Amino acid sequence: MNYSNRVVAPIASWSRALIDPAFADLINLLPGAEAIASAIALSPTGLDDQTGFGTPFDPTSVYAIMDARYRNVAQDRIKGIDLAVRYRFELTDAGSFELYGNASYLDTSRKLFPASGPIDLSGTIFNPPRFKMRSGLGWSRSALMINLIANYIGGVTDNRLTETDKVSGLTTFDLSIRHHLGSKAGGIDIQATALNLFDKMPDRIRQASVIYAPYDSTNYSAIGRYLSLSLTKSF
Repeated sequence: MNYSNRVVAPIASWSRALIDPAFADLINLLPGAEAIASAIALSPTGLDDQTGFGTPFDPTSVYAIMDARYRNVAQDRIKGIDLAVRYRFELTDAGSFELYGNASYLDTSRKLFPASGPIDLSGTIFNPPRFKMRSGLGWSRSALMINLIANYIGGVTDNRLTETDKVSGLTTFDLSIRHHLGSKAGGIDIQATALNLFDKMPDRIRQASVIYAPYDSTNYSAIGRYLSLSLTKSF
């Protein structure tokens, strides 16, 4: 799919914007006093000086002005493949089995301006990874059901600095066990669930500041093992 004139925030990482030529039209390096005053005038609240040094603002210390305002970008290109399979079978005296899986591959890029080169989005930090997969095995016999699910979110590249860094993907497992106690027990089902069974954590990333999460919070969850027990009654 190709989209044109989508409204987006063009700069997701200021450090990447300073080193990638694709953002050159949005960057004013070593601006003069007039350009700085014009940029400040665009802000409805005026200058918000966050240098934290307690000294008056010095225009000569400004290295660059970035135009990060929402704008229409020239093109967003999205290609991908989705695959889903499911197979169910029974074994005599062993119960019923079900295998299932879903996988997707995504390739996305963006052109900020008609004459600019494409910027890879998929597979880069804070953008969707190229590959995701979820597969499972289910077993049931009489009143008992067990499901084991594997989840995989592919890795991404941290390209915010000149030296890129690989962020590993995340594989987690979920387990659920459900037992129907039957009509003599009042039609109650009891279910135990474990999400992220082995308590896997996302890979750490470089932080521009300690106030930012040390992982790619767009793609991965920092919630560890989660256990639950539920009772359900049918009427």
